[in-house]
Amino acid sequence: YIRKYQRISTIVQRLLGLYAEVYSGNAGKEGMGKITVVWGPSGGSGKTTVALAYGAQQVMEKRKTVYLDFQPFSSVAAYFPQGGKSISSVFEKLDSNVELLLQGIRQTDPDSGLFYFTGPDNYDDISILTPEDMKTVVRASAMGVDEVVVDLGASFDQRVSMLMDLADQVIVVLDPSKNAQVKWQQFCSQHNMYERIKEKMILAANRGAREPQTAPRAVSASTR
Repeated sequence: YIRKYQRISTIVQRLLGLYAEVYSGNAGKEGMGKITVVWGPSGGSGKTTVALAYGAQQVMEKRKTVYLDFQPFSSVAAYFPQGGKSISSVFEKLDSNVELLLQGIRQTDPDSGLFYFTGPDNYDDISILTPEDMKTVVRASAMGVDEVVVDLGASFDQRVSMLMDLADQVIVVLDPSKNAQVKWQQFCSQHNMYERIKEKMILAANRGAREPQTAPRAVSASTR
């Protein structure tokens, strides 16, 4: 039903959500955009700040960009206005047309111009997602836009591994703390993922950190 004084955007989002539940085909014709994953081996290194700054820069360059927060505890509410349906509503319907469902709840930040999704209802909504669930959401988020920036926590598991393999670009964020440097050295020397991502990796040396010698092929990018 259409009622007086309803927002057109609200009506469109509702229609997309209803349509996505019954339509199983591919809704996008523009193809899938670039996938950038932002990760770091230690908490508090500035991963979210780097992810948001990078995403905002892409918007300034006229690229339609989506910020997707997959951290165990979401940072979305700290940076963006909260309204509309939670991204949890999509997690519950991954057997529907996820691309349309995401378009139906996608918000636009009035300051940066980034697309984003209202955070999950609770921690478990993120923690129970399988690697394939995450892959489905990331690929659907990237449809019809130029880029999706995926913000990850500091842990490294099968889900993070899968997203790094899927990504076109991996931004690794390090701060100058000994904790961050030691964990990064362990990641490079003890896990084969480093060899798999080093050709598509950008090393963001945050807060004055120096580029570790372990990553000679990485591109150091200082951020403030």
